[in-house]
Order: sequence, then C-alpha cells, then structure tokens
Amino acid sequence: RLYSLSETEKMNDVELHETLLNLRTNEKEIVAQIIKHLSEVNRRRLFSDYGCSSLFNYCTKILSYSDGESWTRIKAMALIDERPELMKKIEEGKLSLSNAAQTKHILDQLPLSKEEKSKVVKNVMEKSAREVKGNLNTLAIECGVKKAISEKSKRTATHTEKSARLSMTLSSGDVENLDFVKSK
Repeated sequence: RLYSLSETEKMNDVELHETLLNLRTNEKEIVAQIIKHLSEVNRRRLFSDYGCSSLFNYCTKILSYSDGESWTRIKAMALIDERPELMKKIEEGKLSLSNAAQTKHILDQLPLSKEEKSKVVKNVMEKSAREVKGNLNTLAIECGVKKAISEKSKRTATHTEKSARLSMTLSSGDVENLDFVKSK
C-alpha cells in the first residue's frame, strides 16, 4: 500500500517506523521481481518488440530508468543469471543491487577460476557499497586488470573501519606556497 503525505504526517512514531520497515521489506522483494522480469525480457529479446536495440535501451526508454539505474539492474541481472542462488540473497537484502552489479562488472574482467569467483561473490555479502568497491578495485589492481592511480594525479582516500587517509602529490611551487601560508 502506498501512503499519501498527509497519511504519513498523521502517523505516530511507532506506526511510521513500522510502516517504513514493511516498505523496505517490500522494496527488496520488488527489486528481486524486477531482476527476474528483466532476465525474462532479455531471454525472450522482448525489448526488440518495443523498438529497442538492447535491454539497456529498453530500460532507459521504456522503463524510464536512468543510465546508471539501467546499468546496475542489468549487471545485477547478469550475475543472478549466472548464479541463480544469489536471488535469495537479493530478496533477503544480503546482496544489494549495487554490490551485485559492481561484482559482475569486475568478475567479467578478471582471469579467476570458478572457485575464486565464488569466493569474491561470498565476500560482498552484507557489506557497504564503498567497502565492496574498494575491495574489488584492489583485486582488479592485484590481477593487473586495473592500474593504480599515477603519482602525479593521486588523490586517493584509503578507508579503514575508523579512519581515512588522503594523500596528494604537489608540485614544488605548491609546496613552497603551502610553506609560505603555514609560516603566517
């Protein structure tokens, strides 16, 4: 059930909280259903019946998803198509759409065995998108698929559980200017 703004404003705190929890549960189920439907549309190549050259085009033109939303759903769908057991993880909220998409994107590029890929997939469960992206980028660099950022343009933030580090490479002129400002 969808609630109007006036209905939401009239709810007490407990009702609002409980309703939101129920909506979140429904959202997970709906996302899983969307992935299942996209997979079937893709399998049948139904997108061509609607004048679309690809599933991506169908998602953007017919379903009105943004480019990013379309890419995320299609990549997640492709991972689920390869590993149907992951649909349950999507439904349970243990695997987010974003993490599924990022994982599929990186796995397509890495020369890993089936066992190694399964281990990567297992390691993205119930983690933040930022943590998963960092771990997948590190893996891609280790496998030689992705290059580390060059020293000249390095502006990286390395995140741990409780801290962040920012490093920059400055020209000698910038360092002199910084020293001048610090001395004031």
